[in-house]
Amino acid sequence: MEDKLANGNSQALSEEAVSDINPTVLIGVFIAVSTFFILASTIGSVVESFS
Repeated sequence: MEDKLANGNSQALSEEAVSDINPTVLIGVFIAVSTFFILASTIGSVVESFS
């Protein structure tokens, strides 16, 4: 009986962890992509100013 309850609780915790991780990963990827484009445009303008 206790084993069944423990399994149910661990499954619920793992499902909550997955639902918490996914938005965080999406936000991290969005920040990484936007940072890449900002750096690329900044480097492009710096190279143009020197050339």
